[in-house]
Amino acid sequence: MNNAASLGSLILPLNLSRQVQEGTPSAFDCGYFSMRLAFPVWENRISPVLDTATRFLIVDVDDHGEPSRLELLLDGNDISRKCRKIGSLGVNGVICGAVTRRFSEMLAERGIHVVPGVSGRPDEILDAWLEGRLIDPRFLMPGWSIDVLQERIRGLRLKTRAALRSEEAK
Repeated sequence: MNNAASLGSLILPLNLSRQVQEGTPSAFDCGYFSMRLAFPVWENRISPVLDTATRFLIVDVDDHGEPSRLELLLDGNDISRKCRKIGSLGVNGVICGAVTRRFSEMLAERGIHVVPGVSGRPDEILDAWLEGRLIDPRFLMPGWSIDVLQERIRGLRLKTRAALRSEEAK
């Protein structure tokens, strides 16, 4: 099965340092800086439309080394179910291609920040995110504004920092 262990709708790479499963708190929830990001994937690229994506790469990005990754497979096009599943995994942000306003609003209601308009291979997008260079025009979907992408990226980073400060104050 291509170096992966199957667990229900989750496909977990065997080399993860920790398994990220439904109900498991993100690294951020455990008291150190982290974001749990979701990337919809289609044919080894960011899916052009989030609403119809059935495969997701879920990544814990933290200040303690290599990000933890898992692949999540979801059935069908029910955006309510997708939203609940993504929310149950503790995802902070979704970096995606196009998304309908309704799905974006549903995710926002769950506290999940959406960064739309992104195109490319998931590994390149993750590296660009980690290195602060996601605003490179080569990662922009045709017809999307670099200004809108910059605003959404800033929003996700600010949201995560605010949550971190809130946790530190406790």
